[in-house]
Amino acid sequence: MLPDLAVAIDVRAAGDTHPGKLRARNEDRFHVDASRGIFVVVDGIGGQAGGARAAEIALDAVRRRLERETASLPERLREAIASANEAIRDEAQLQPEIAGMGCVLTAVVIAGERIVAGHVGDTRLYKLHNGHIVKLTRDHSPVGDLEDTGRLAEHEAMRHPRRNEVWRSVGSDVHRPEDPGFIDIVEDTFPADAALLLCTDGLTDLVDSAEIAAAIHRHAGSPADAVEQLIQAANDAGGRDNVTAVVVEGSEFGRTHFAAGPAKTMRQGARDASRTAALFVLGAAVAVLALTSPLPRSVARVRPVVPSVETVAARTLTVGGPEADARSIGAALETARPGDTILVQPGTYRESLALREGVTLVSAQRHAAELRRPADHAGAWTAVTIAGVTSATIRGFRIVGTDAEPLDVGVRVTDGDPAIEDLDVAGARDAAVRITGTSAATVHGSVLHDNPGFGVRVLDSSAPEITNTAVVRNGRGAIEVARGAQPVLLWNVVQHANRPR
Repeated sequence: MLPDLAVAIDVRAAGDTHPGKLRARNEDRFHVDASRGIFVVVDGIGGQAGGARAAEIALDAVRRRLERETASLPERLREAIASANEAIRDEAQLQPEIAGMGCVLTAVVIAGERIVAGHVGDTRLYKLHNGHIVKLTRDHSPVGDLEDTGRLAEHEAMRHPRRNEVWRSVGSDVHRPEDPGFIDIVEDTFPADAALLLCTDGLTDLVDSAEIAAAIHRHAGSPADAVEQLIQAANDAGGRDNVTAVVVEGSEFGRTHFAAGPAKTMRQGARDASRTAALFVLGAAVAVLALTSPLPRSVARVRPVVPSVETVAARTLTVGGPEADARSIGAALETARPGDTILVQPGTYRESLALREGVTLVSAQRHAAELRRPADHAGAWTAVTIAGVTSATIRGFRIVGTDAEPLDVGVRVTDGDPAIEDLDVAGARDAAVRITGTSAATVHGSVLHDNPGFGVRVLDSSAPEITNTAVVRNGRGAIEVARGAQPVLLWNVVQHANRPR
């Protein structure tokens, strides 16, 4: 087969990235090469240096392969992403401290009026044409699958507590370019009056498709201004994650009338011209559908519970610092409403916390907000209790116990599906994280180390997902799994794992 050669294109393009308001490090990367028609966004996974390093490795590998114009575009994209996968795994073997790193990415090549994209994870590619915005990629995630198949509305997916989970990533496992279930190849047309957006979930978790489309059309002719406004919109909405956007405009984009509308989702296999039919325009009559079909087994635990953004205005409450909204984390939790974010400034907080429904509790700087035993606490001490909470997140805290200030359990979860992200827990006598009841909690990107007890105890009939987490140097063992419990363990670094009892 003859290779797909570069075809002259007339596009305007710009990209930018920002760490957001809550993350000290930016693990996103992007590439804009309008002369070759190559555009890439990458979102690192792994925390600390690992995610950023994985994104850099992937971007370099993808760029190098796409610049060599051999083989067809689909083949070239598959080889590019597979080479990135191999390069990340090679680097992780050389540096065990960043084992488990990976990334998600979307890479696009434009050749005349044709685009071909390679995609893994939950970065996204949108096409704007004839007044509509269409999502061309599908998210490889449980929440993304529900949205793409119409079982969650866009705003419900944006607020879902498990929206950060992904099923696929680059660097997590051995893959060949042609492996099924690894790389999605998307092909579509690119008329001169169309535009493309490549972005990370730091944008789409906070800014809906109608607002995204409006910003891009508002700045038609200046993709750099559109990118700037998109990043600003994500930060104005809370800036919970790194945010990256790349906007590519055809030479005639912006000359057609724009009618803002919600993005059309794309079901698996529906990547032909028929996706331009049946688009919905904002302002038309809205139908509410009762979806009664059962969920697939793999996503049965995913369910929307957070009130919609139309009914509750989300707030950010600050704890610590000169402009604090509350004197303590506990006081902020008492006043917090579902949808609120509590932002905790660096410092030591001697408190026992009970996480509430729908609240996101975040350390403003990674591991700089530290929880320790209250001076007047008597008896066993649990730093964070999460009981019966189906939608809440705790992220970025350090929890410490010592002989003088004993800690029994770092985070105790009973029932519910909270998200526990990027914690550093040490010194727990029973367990850094203890999960009981019927909980389907997620533990992601954390370091559970040097605990006299277990790193994680998975008890009763709980079925948590533990991903990208280091569970090391724990006295009684890494992960205890009781009979009847069904944890999902993916991409973790584990030492001394116990067998089920």
